[in-house]
Amino acid sequence: MNNVLWKCCEYLQKLKPELSSDMKLIILFLHTLVCFTSTNTWMVLKNKNMEILKPGMNQLCANLMGQLFHRGFYLVLKDLLIKGLGRSTIAFKSASLSAIQTLALRPLISANFSDKFMTTFLINMFSVPGLIYHLQNLSPDTVSILQQQNIFRRCLELLSSQQSMRIVFNTLEGSYALCLLANLIQLGYIERKTTLVDLCFPTFTVVITGLLESCQNYVVNKQSALTHWHPILGWFAQPIDPCINAAISYVKTQLQLLWNVEMLEIILGNYLNDIVVGRNSIAQQLQCPTQSFGKGNFLKKILEKGGSKPSFSKNYHGLGSLEVHRVVLSCSLYHTALRTLTQLQLNILTGFCYQNFILSNLWMFIYSLGPNCGLKTFLDHLAFSTKCSAPEFHMLQLFTDCMIHYVTLLDDIEMYEEPKLFLLDDYESISHFLNTFLCKAILGNLFDIKSIHSNSLFQSLHTLLMVLYKRDCRRSYTSPGHWLIKDIKVSSFLIDLEKGRRAPQLLLQTMPHIIPHEDRVRLFRKYIANEKTVLGLTESACASPQSTLITVHRTKKTNVKWLQSMCSMSRKLQKNNTIRYCQLQCI
Repeated sequence: MNNVLWKCCEYLQKLKPELSSDMKLIILFLHTLVCFTSTNTWMVLKNKNMEILKPGMNQLCANLMGQLFHRGFYLVLKDLLIKGLGRSTIAFKSASLSAIQTLALRPLISANFSDKFMTTFLINMFSVPGLIYHLQNLSPDTVSILQQQNIFRRCLELLSSQQSMRIVFNTLEGSYALCLLANLIQLGYIERKTTLVDLCFPTFTVVITGLLESCQNYVVNKQSALTHWHPILGWFAQPIDPCINAAISYVKTQLQLLWNVEMLEIILGNYLNDIVVGRNSIAQQLQCPTQSFGKGNFLKKILEKGGSKPSFSKNYHGLGSLEVHRVVLSCSLYHTALRTLTQLQLNILTGFCYQNFILSNLWMFIYSLGPNCGLKTFLDHLAFSTKCSAPEFHMLQLFTDCMIHYVTLLDDIEMYEEPKLFLLDDYESISHFLNTFLCKAILGNLFDIKSIHSNSLFQSLHTLLMVLYKRDCRRSYTSPGHWLIKDIKVSSFLIDLEKGRRAPQLLLQTMPHIIPHEDRVRLFRKYIANEKTVLGLTESACASPQSTLITVHRTKKTNVKWLQSMCSMSRKLQKNNTIRYCQLQCI
């Protein structure tokens, strides 16, 4: 019997599901395997006189399944599924797909879901592109059986072991690992009201983050002769299976469930809401139209109405506390998704920014981490985490990346007159935190200055800072002197610049607004004087009729890079004998 069943498997490997003649044979062989690997359909055992044989026959079927398993049964099913599902138009119908999944579960049940069998099942079955998607659409009863057998819970518990995770990913190629991730996400979405609620943290969060990080190992930054384009991951270190490309739309649909509004609420939103809103009894105020608060911060308005301001000063959330740890790891999940699923970044940002109050609640949570949004805590943490890879910074990067997307798309009415998620005082607080954090981090040499422009944390925070700064330049929402760093003594800062110290130079290049406009003008004139000395020009030569006066109209927030470029242009003009000297005058 074992040889007959294996012969059926060998035929299944050779047949092509897209051909109608082959499909009839596939159904025949599947039916044979289904009938002879379980006693449920054996009419002879339904006779009362034959019931005594049922335990022995069940054991016989279990032995047959075990022998098929060791001969590569799951590889046969995987090849068959990929040939039928790895296409833009799938070749299977409900009955055949249900039969394959029934056969796939039988070795697991016979082996009592042992780790070895579960690992093989994950590697071969759940790595098929869009498997759960097609099962849910064509054979929902089969999905119910998966739920009854607790397959989702068993998969997560297995993958929560680092050793099992390593075995799975060392066996799978990167693209098929992505398909495994997508199938698990859809299973989680199917069980979002039951099992996922219990396993959301830490099991689901840690496992999905680990799967994303493993997929990230295959992503490369640049195109080369050894890279291949992946429609989800970008430039990829491995060749892409044509079956993956054909079924990529199904995989995308599954992955997008991770930032679906219901999944976001379960993973992060509800917990954030309980901490930020529920703890301070201000849920009603957040649900009210924000325009009723006017321009000021809603916390001030609560005080004006006789309420009591949430005492963040007395109830700061410690960065190492359990409640902060959960938020940090949940944010790390979505930060890793942004860095891994490079071609879906816009979808992730849009899903995160416009799902209820998650983004604004995340800001209030960061606000509650200590004085000035936990500035000292973050700086101390950065001093010990030089690679900026700690999950706490993932949370910070997720917030800034989402805010860049959100603020960039805001028009003036939505930002200044009819705010929805953030009030003007919130933007002022965010920009103050970013301005101070980056300045202190650079002056304190907490970033590697040589590679700072490739540092993702610096890039995210600095980009948001400049987006907010440019908004303020065009239409102010901050108080006078907001962008200046009061701790910086301008005289000492200029002396450090003369000495050629890298940190002040970097600040002047990236954040010139931190010193007053008048001092920037004096610095500019000093550059001009130095240029005259380098070129050997005297005051009389500069004042001669052959010199050219260029009057430049600038706002108070003069960009030092522009000043340096003008000096460079001056040298080029004189070198080419175009003019003897360009006299620059700032107004």
